[in-house]
Formats: sequence, structure tokens, C-alpha cells
Amino acid sequence: MRSKVIPILIALLLVGALAGASGCGGGDSTTSSLTKKQFIAKADKFCEEGEREQLELASEYLKKHPGAEEEEMIIPAGLPPLQKQTEKIKALPAPEGDEAEIEAMVVAFEKALKDTEANPQDILTSASNPFKEADKLAEKYGFSSCANAP
Repeated sequence: MRSKVIPILIALLLVGALAGASGCGGGDSTTSSLTKKQFIAKADKFCEEGEREQLELASEYLKKHPGAEEEEMIIPAGLPPLQKQTEKIKALPAPEGDEAEIEAMVVAFEKALKDTEANPQDILTSASNPFKEADKLAEKYGFSSCANAP
């Protein structure tokens, strides 16, 4: 039987990247707005942290559940970092004039998170990936680490 660890970790990396867009926010709780460049830098940093957290959670999961399939790991290892990132981006002050774009992206990621919770297998194929719209919005805005859903 071939090892499923590598494909699972790859899938989680992809999930993490998408998650980034979902919550690529920073931990700042200031009320003054950020420039677009500052906002993207903070967001991408948190997306990268989310990807690392997903790998750690996946590794822990595999230690407890050897031979686990990719789909089994999405809810316990893939989604929690994405949910955190979404909350962080909501807490970041949007660049002045970009509030509507950021809100639309956050709403798209929140919907994708709910859809993925209901049907985790959908995230594993590009045709059914619930994060497609959120990723498009994140990429259009200028994110790099935060716009790469599986």
C-alpha cells in the first residue's frame, strides 16, 4: 500500500494557501486604516503562518491516525487555521476606499468555510472547490500567499 502522507500534506498546503486569503489578516486591532501594501503584507504573513499550522496539525493527525485519507484531515487540520485567518482579516482595518473589496472577500471566504464544513471532499478538486470565488477576489486585490486555494 503506498504512503498517503505526501499527497495529504500537499493537499493541506493547498488548503492553507487558500485559507490565507480567507483570513490573511494581521493581529493588529488598531482602528486607523492601513495602506494597501501594508494590508497585503500583513495578510500574506498570516497566510504563511496558517499554512505552517496546517502542516503541524496534519502531522499530529497522521501520528494519531496512520493511513488517514486526505478528506479525513480537512476538517481537523485544514479548516481551523483558515477560520483563524478569516477572523484576523476581519479585525484588520481595511485600506481607505477598499472596504467593500475586503468585505466581499471575507464574505466569500466565510461562505467557502461553511461549504467546506458541509462537504469537505469538494475542496479536493478544482471544479468543486468552494474557495474559487474567494481566491479570485484575493488574487484580484493583490494577495500572493493568500490567493491559492486548492
